[in-house]
Amino acid sequence: MPGEVAMKKNKKQIIVLSFVAAAFAGGFIYGRWYRGAATEPIVDAHSNRKTISYTCSMHPSYKSEKPGKCPMCDMDLEPVRTDDGQRSGSEGAAMIHISPEKQQLIGVEYGTVDYGPVSGTTRVAARVEGDESKIYHVQSKLDGWVDRVYVTVVGTLVKKNQPLLTIFNPMSIEAQAALIKHAKGGIRVGGSTVSNSPKRADPQADNPGNGPAVAQAVTNPTGAADQALFESDIMRLQSMGFDDDLIMSIARTGIPIYNLTITSPADGFVVERNALPKQKMSPDTLYTIADLSTVYVTADIPEYLGSVVRAGQPAALTLPSQSGRKIKGTVESILPVADPVSHTLKLRMVIANPDYALKLGMYGDLEIQSGSLKRLTVPREAILDSGLKRIVFVDRGDGNLESKEVSTGQNFGNRVEVLGGLKAGDRIVTSGNFLIDSESQLKASRGSRNQ
Repeated sequence: MPGEVAMKKNKKQIIVLSFVAAAFAGGFIYGRWYRGAATEPIVDAHSNRKTISYTCSMHPSYKSEKPGKCPMCDMDLEPVRTDDGQRSGSEGAAMIHISPEKQQLIGVEYGTVDYGPVSGTTRVAARVEGDESKIYHVQSKLDGWVDRVYVTVVGTLVKKNQPLLTIFNPMSIEAQAALIKHAKGGIRVGGSTVSNSPKRADPQADNPGNGPAVAQAVTNPTGAADQALFESDIMRLQSMGFDDDLIMSIARTGIPIYNLTITSPADGFVVERNALPKQKMSPDTLYTIADLSTVYVTADIPEYLGSVVRAGQPAALTLPSQSGRKIKGTVESILPVADPVSHTLKLRMVIANPDYALKLGMYGDLEIQSGSLKRLTVPREAILDSGLKRIVFVDRGDGNLESKEVSTGQNFGNRVEVLGGLKAGDRIVTSGNFLIDSESQLKASRGSRNQ
């Protein structure tokens, strides 16, 4: 009996093992068949393209062999194509297919790549500076002491030849005494006799019509020695800052000038003053005078605008401090040296300032009208800028959009110059490109999961 029980148990075990082996073999065969069926291309009736399977956009983990509804969210299943939802376009650019219905749903709009004349306005911050050709530095050739100071306030408007200060120097007294001594003999200068002796004075000593009185070839009845000394005295006083008219006046009257008066060389504003009464001085800048009848307006522009902004182009300066007053002018020059730190070029324009309304150091906004140039441009909104690269979607027809990387140049209003990646006449996406880019990345991620 025990033997029969053992045989029955063995038969049951054999039957169970047979069922397990059969189930394993059936599952193995079914798996091989399923994998082969899944990898067999299926034709999508809507797009006429081969697909591997269908999946849900909300639940990418769900896959089906045929179109239908997602059992989780009841959304239509989308085909996953053999090219991972993207095809290879020209030069390896990625392609994405979006049906016209979906394009309309996400608000896709199109524009074109244009090649033609463009013009734009460049706006930069500007400041008012003095005209370098009308900045005057008042200096003295004479060492000595400042005696009197007539202009004591920086910002004072002075006129040409207006007295600024007087200087005393003992050496100038000695030079004037020598001039007076050598002029007593009657020296001929510029066609007239110069003498401080009453009986030998020339009634036409002013010598009108012969220009400034300076020592020229002369004839001295008392000998050539006094004439040479007289000319030497003139040169000595000239080196001290005495002008020719003052020297001739001293020679005729025989009266020396104890304090030399320094006058303004031009009309303008005193922007610097270093002269103080009774101070010991040496040859140095005593006053700086700026003629502000014309001023410079300077601005720093980026280097890449150097090929767009040129001398002679119209420009307008707007001053917020003067209720938005706009002053028109033209660009005079662009300095040929770039700032190595800020990588900018210095632009300069000249503006007439007869009423002195523009003050040094004022700030404003400068608008520069660029000339008519032919450029390849696209609408600004067509470019999807990720920071590392710039993408434009090109329409290839039948809902196919090609992603093209482009390089850009200057901005012209609402259009951007394209340096490479597109050609004139291309139809491009101008609205909805962000959603298209998101769709492209989503389909690419689905394809990578299916591989």
